[in-house]
Amino acid sequence: MIESKFIGRQVIKKPTCPFCGIFIEKPKELSTRMPGEMPVGSCSCGAVYACDETGHNLGSAMIEALVAANRPVPKYLKDLAQAEQSDLADR
Repeated sequence: MIESKFIGRQVIKKPTCPFCGIFIEKPKELSTRMPGEMPVGSCSCGAVYACDETGHNLGSAMIEALVAANRPVPKYLKDLAQAEQSDLADR
């Protein structure tokens, strides 16, 4: 039997969104990567997250997530939102 060095802690736990509880994917590097940027990702509910692998630049990770959240919304998502709003208005 293998002993765990972390008594009372789960060593492997899949990350979930704190807002909707869905499993989230690993953050990815942006295609427009600039020096100093961190990998970011987003959940289907709209939450955005960034990853600081060192754990020492949490402020920078927060700023990266804010910048990623304020990027322009793709046209197909705008069209989808408008279609949902018109469906709600028709009810």
